[in-house]
Amino acid sequence: MSRFDQLMGSVGKKQATDLPEVQEPVSPPKPLGSSSKAKGKDPNYQRTTFYIPKDIHRAFKMAALEDNLEMSDIVEDLISQWLGERHS
Repeated sequence: MSRFDQLMGSVGKKQATDLPEVQEPVSPPKPLGSSSKAKGKDPNYQRTTFYIPKDIHRAFKMAALEDNLEMSDIVEDLISQWLGERHS
């Protein structure tokens, strides 16, 4: 008997009614992979690296997945918004 048998058995017993209800986002998100050209191949995009705490990265990644958005699209929108506010 594997130490994971009990865990896997409990997963199979979980009813669909036990799962939390998922709420739809208010505005329709951009679908993942909807661009005609990969950003890595697009000369109008620049790859960049920045550091954020692990807990923020994990929460950000999970929220992006839940909303069916790419993390880079969210960052692009937020930076554009911030730059616009800076010059207002």
